[in-house]
Amino acid sequence: MMKVKKESYPPINMGISFMLVIFITLCMVVFAVLSFSTATKDYNYSKTNAENTTQYYNACNKAEEELYNLSLHFDKYAEGEQIELYVDVNDSQALQVIATLHPSENTYTIDTWKLISTINWEGDDHLSVIGSEH
Repeated sequence: MMKVKKESYPPINMGISFMLVIFITLCMVVFAVLSFSTATKDYNYSKTNAENTTQYYNACNKAEEELYNLSLHFDKYAEGEQIELYVDVNDSQALQVIATLHPSENTYTIDTWKLISTINWEGDDHLSVIGSEH
């Protein structure tokens, strides 16, 4: 009788160590993607913040120039008169400056120096309810 030899396959060791390597690799890829996404968002936020800060300080410089030009003509104003200046910062904000003039001393006192919104905010208080016509 002829002996039938069983075909033997090389053993494939897909044990716990191999699965652990795959899991660690996947975790590293996920963390790399999350890190890249966070870095990109942080960069965009920093860029926007730098632009807004530059716009704000440019508006501050313009307001200071206007106050300086105003101080050159103190003789036109009464003691204690208030001057209100608005300098555009961007499309939606302006710098509001209110100063009290003291022509006798050639000085002024800044009462208000703040950012204000130049657009009207319209809240949406509409609430969609099933069956309503609005």
